[in-house]
Amino acid sequence: MNLRDVLYFSIMDSYNRVLYELNYGNMDLSDLEEYLEYNITLYKEHPLLVEKRETKDSQTIFFVIIANKNSNEIFVHNALCSFLENCDKIMKNGWSMERFETKFDLFIQLTNQFLFKGIILEDNKEKLEERQLKRSFESIGGIKVNKGLASMLNKAAKSMKNSFSLNK
Repeated sequence: MNLRDVLYFSIMDSYNRVLYELNYGNMDLSDLEEYLEYNITLYKEHPLLVEKRETKDSQTIFFVIIANKNSNEIFVHNALCSFLENCDKIMKNGWSMERFETKFDLFIQLTNQFLFKGIILEDNKEKLEERQLKRSFESIGGIKVNKGLASMLNKAAKSMKNSFSLNK
């Protein structure tokens, strides 16, 4: 008996680059991009669910799930919708590739709260949001480090900057 709801999960862009991927079923995905235009279809006898988010920079981000053939497609679809509502909350100021890259760690963390080895852990939007850790900074510059480490990093950064300077 297979308990997995999901055999494959990925986040892809409109250039068919895989931004993040979890392949629990070791599936051959050589022709997957042909199916991305459909919201719900069959892919090699498995339910394929695709949700899209258009970005401000004219790209599309695809969230792809290939479900186990014995899983409840309605449950998986509702869980994916809950997951994406939380993704929309992360990207509250609009979707763009730059913002997606900035918040990539939050997407990975949310995905890990959503899926564990192909098993959907949470299909409720509110409960999934509660599980999502908050971060208090928007870039690496906002991470708090002790004084000695910060001093060492600043010296290393200045040293590297000076070593690549063309004004010698």
